[in-house]
Amino acid sequence: MRTMKKSRLVALLTVLILVSTMATCCSNQTASSQSTIITKVETTSNSVTVGISFTITISLTNVQNLYGVEVVLRWNPTVLEATSVDTQLGIESYPNGILHESSSSPTIFIAENNITQNTGEYRLVATSMAPAPPFSGNGNIVKITFNPINEGNSALDLESQLSDYPPTDRDPRISLPIQHTAQDSSVTVTQESSTQSPAPTSSSTPTAVLTPTLEPSTPTSTVPASTTPTLTETPQQPQDGLEIRNVLLMGVIIVIVIATIAIILLVRKQKKGIF
Repeated sequence: MRTMKKSRLVALLTVLILVSTMATCCSNQTASSQSTIITKVETTSNSVTVGISFTITISLTNVQNLYGVEVVLRWNPTVLEATSVDTQLGIESYPNGILHESSSSPTIFIAENNITQNTGEYRLVATSMAPAPPFSGNGNIVKITFNPINEGNSALDLESQLSDYPPTDRDPRISLPIQHTAQDSSVTVTQESSTQSPAPTSSSTPTAVLTPTLEPSTPTSTVPASTTPTLTETPQQPQDGLEIRNVLLMGVIIVIVIATIAIILLVRKQKKGIF
């Protein structure tokens, strides 16, 4: 009995250890997934039309102690043309942006903010200036507007570097890179005419068919008018025959009912001993 109790206790402890280990692993995985720092390219749609401009956003999530940022975006210059750039640096001016502005000038130091359409590349290098505090949280880095110029596919390849705010006890006191993940995107450009071409054919065909059918309908309607008396006379004969059959059928049913009632009465009288 003691050995059985010991084995049960050992099994119970083993199960408890396994459950606690799994819970710890799951909590660690959840915490790590929530703390992952990500820069990514966001598009409202991955399918666009030639000649209709669209805007992409490069955003940043879950960052801590950020002081400097560098992003490089590349695309296919034969398919997309970058037309404008709107940086979102300094949350005092852009509440949905990143980095803090300094009270001195410049409020945000932008070392590079250039588009090179020939090679399909955009580069941004910027940093906060003392005495601005470091930035933590989520925000948008930059918005870029593109004009689709030709049909085809274009990747939106993103490279990024993030730098932290060096603490006073760091020796030497320099910024260090912040580990993170960069997520790319892509778009497909199609012609607008391919989607609009079926529209005029579908609207024009019904009118051509409807107009000739309305004209022959008027003479055909007069032909059945002369034949209507014959159509009303022919059904009268079968209707009279049906009425006669119905009368006979009702008479047969009444006779059967009367005979059935008479038989029932005779049976009851026999049971009472009358016959």
